[in-house]
Amino acid sequence: VQVVGKTEGLKIYELMAEKSTGEEAIDQQDMQRLADLCTEGFKHYLAQEFKKSLVTYETVLKAFPDDPVAPIFIERCQTFIKKAPPAGWRGIYILEHK
Repeated sequence: VQVVGKTEGLKIYELMAEKSTGEEAIDQQDMQRLADLCTEGFKHYLAQEFKKSLVTYETVLKAFPDDPVAPIFIERCQTFIKKAPPAGWRGIYILEHK
């Protein structure tokens, strides 16, 4: 992500931790599946394989409907499928406003 007013992109990481209590608890196997799917989707995204990335993130959202990241990448993939990113794009998404 490149924030408004900056010229360089910043890496953003999603903290993934095992939920240990409650009905919403995700077991270790599910956490690994989520991590694997997100890694696959992001690799496709960086390779500008937006249709493959979209399918992967849609799979994430179906399996993990509360995942906050999948909808963001679904929207970005849909945007880039309609209009490809500019030449020299390095996978950095530029925020237009705060």
